[in-house]
Amino acid sequence: MLYKYITTFSSALLLSLLIGVSASAQRGELRGNVVLKKADGTSVKPAGALIEVYGTDRAAVYEGKTSKGGKFLFQNMPEDGGYIIVVSLSGAQPIFLTNVKAGRGVDYELRLSPGDGSRYSLQDLRTMVGVERSSARGDRSESAVRTLTARQIAQRSFPSVVLIVTEDAQGKRSSLGSGFFVQQGVLATNYHVIKDASRIYAKIVGASTIYDVTEVIATDKNRDLALVAIEGIRGQPLPLSDSSGIAVGDSLYVVGNPEGLEGTFSTGIISAIREGYIQITAPISHGSSGGPVLNDRGQVIGIAVGLFENGQNLNFAIPVSYLSSLMSQQP
Repeated sequence: MLYKYITTFSSALLLSLLIGVSASAQRGELRGNVVLKKADGTSVKPAGALIEVYGTDRAAVYEGKTSKGGKFLFQNMPEDGGYIIVVSLSGAQPIFLTNVKAGRGVDYELRLSPGDGSRYSLQDLRTMVGVERSSARGDRSESAVRTLTARQIAQRSFPSVVLIVTEDAQGKRSSLGSGFFVQQGVLATNYHVIKDASRIYAKIVGASTIYDVTEVIATDKNRDLALVAIEGIRGQPLPLSDSSGIAVGDSLYVVGNPEGLEGTFSTGIISAIREGYIQITAPISHGSSGGPVLNDRGQVIGIAVGLFENGQNLNFAIPVSYLSSLMSQQP
């Protein structure tokens, strides 16, 4: 059965998965724009928003502000490393975007929502992203990203994971899945979870209040990914890793809602890396679709997508690099 609550793969697709996957020292641009969705529902592209860019693979920090039209541009950025973009603005909730790459022709859009105008401190970033930096402004040296215990990863990830439910035109439940925050007010999930739904709503794992999804922001049908907007709820975005660094044997964790059992946390390893998929041993079931697959630092390396029902422990995730690409293409 193809795509009920989670993908069940066919033998033909299994054969295609068996087909096998340079960093350069070039420099490029890191550019994009900031959008503020105001309380009345209208959107503006504000000038003067503070943009802070942190290098995750080198000792580097860059600062700037958006120009007219909410645009920002950083030039001469090394392309062989990752970055974190942090945005803050008076009257808005600060946000950050991880796993950003410098290059050419890629525009990142970061969406702000109304808030108190605060800024994320370095301690906030340490807690949320796991990147250790000196608190002294003149010393931005990179140190090791912390390895976390399974308990720490569970505690940190649950507030960022949601149960997603969809209804058809008759108001009957049509699918059940999982999702997680990638920005304030933006959830990532699988496309098949929300496909053809007349209504989509979500609730944070362990909470009782449900919130309607207000917009499907972007989809990648080929990679089975979707970004949706949700209002009235403040979930902490999960940090995204760079899936190019994963290897067979790496430990991982999956958070989701299999068969509607909220907040199920499972562990396993990467058992194989296929073309377009990560094969994992962590158990997943119908309802796990769209849940985050995390490394031992609590960073997202993939999105749970499917399993072979006739096999044993043949479970799959979409590499997070495809999600990062979709986020960079938001309209």
